[in-house]
Amino acid sequence: MIIKQDRENFHMLNFLDKFMMGHKGYIAGGCFKNIFNGEKIKDIDIFFDDEEEFYCAVEYFDSQTEGYTGDNALTVQYNFYYENDNVKAYKHIDSGYWSYVVKISMTQSRC
Repeated sequence: MIIKQDRENFHMLNFLDKFMMGHKGYIAGGCFKNIFNGEKIKDIDIFFDDEEEFYCAVEYFDSQTEGYTGDNALTVQYNFYYENDNVKAYKHIDSGYWSYVVKISMTQSRC
């Protein structure tokens, strides 16, 4: 039997679209294992191999947190929790999912 590779074959992933708005990152990590095994999702890791895109995503998520003072404020949907040099963590208010915005250093080995 041939199965057509179609986005609708993976309808259970469609809700992830809202986490991909406003940037050009990619989701990787355990959330896919959780989804396909019917388990509760703990977090969504969004990776960026381009520093500019990382900062665009940070700005996008920041613009949806309480207390944001920039010109592009959106409806509050996230709480900010912590950051370090390569990661900024937010928690989606409605779903409770943690979102980790992760900058990948291109000088690190991927092996």
